[in-house]
Amino acid sequence: MTEKYFKSLNYSLGNEDTTFEVEMVKKLNPKKVLAVAGSGGRSLPLLCHGPSDLYCVDLSKEQIHLTELRSSCYKEFSLEDYLLFWGYPPYEPEDNTRKRNTLFNELELSNDCKHFFSRLYDEINWISPLYLGKWEKTFQVVAKIIKKIMGSQHDKLFEFSTIEDQLNYYKRDFPHLRWRFLVFLMGNKSFFNALLYKGHFIEKNVEESHFQYYLNNFDHLINNIVAKESFFLQLVFLGKVMTKEGIPIEADPSVFDDIKRSLNEGNASVHLEQKDIFELVKEIDNIDFFSFSDVPSYFTGNIEKNFLQNIKPCLSANSIVVLRYYLRVSEVDETGYEDVTKDYKDLIRKEKVGMYRIKILKNIS
Repeated sequence: MTEKYFKSLNYSLGNEDTTFEVEMVKKLNPKKVLAVAGSGGRSLPLLCHGPSDLYCVDLSKEQIHLTELRSSCYKEFSLEDYLLFWGYPPYEPEDNTRKRNTLFNELELSNDCKHFFSRLYDEINWISPLYLGKWEKTFQVVAKIIKKIMGSQHDKLFEFSTIEDQLNYYKRDFPHLRWRFLVFLMGNKSFFNALLYKGHFIEKNVEESHFQYYLNNFDHLINNIVAKESFFLQLVFLGKVMTKEGIPIEADPSVFDDIKRSLNEGNASVHLEQKDIFELVKEIDNIDFFSFSDVPSYFTGNIEKNFLQNIKPCLSANSIVVLRYYLRVSEVDETGYEDVTKDYKDLIRKEKVGMYRIKILKNIS
């Protein structure tokens, strides 16, 4: 139904826990930030600690429109209306369609963005598009398979409020054999190519098999994160965010207020850029914080080898570059950068998606 409108939309909620970057910018206080836009939920929270400029870049027009929509929602809505509009708990994406229509008409949007979403919402009868991205729809399929095979235990993991109680269940009663079968069934190139990547799945270069990669990362998540606090674990097992504790940081009350203040008091300029990231970096300078997402995992050849050198002219002295690697760690020239990942090991351990090898580099030349 939505193929016509969302043909290039990969993420509508998001595939990363931006809490990690938010905590970094809280410490570093960068003035100029560049981030892959994604759904807007991974980039706009970086406004919460007062940068002067945030550049949100994406090749996809749909992702840029979605980021613009979220940005306008921050400006115009209360937190309660934001939760209702997007369909986060305690609200459902399918409910409050009339109110969503009313709220949408209060937003200031560019003509292209307004036209795009007016047609989209009419097509989907004013439900929230929160789970309409390719990535989110893939995990709704995953959740249905998990429920079928795990039965009544598919949601047991989300009953616990402490890591101790969760681990007691995980060690004693969690259906590990069925879980390993599920990871074997779905944690592979063929499955994700069929549902999501259409033949363009990442060429893995990490040592583990796909099965071991996913099994180890889920084990790490469950051992370090209370499941009801992870939107990703809820997507995987339940198909959507079901608990208020699992709402991503984009709608955390204190972060929401800080973003709203930054936008409405004119302290921050948001630049929405639909273009190749390497074209954008030729046009700007003095970037203090560069959030690359997992984009480098898709690079090959000379682009893979040289991307860190290609972005250097836009970076300020001692700027920070955050890389997420998924299945593939780039073989890249890091000359002129210092690896400072170890300084953020505690933040990395608490990241609530847990599928990435995170690397943090400082520009030193």
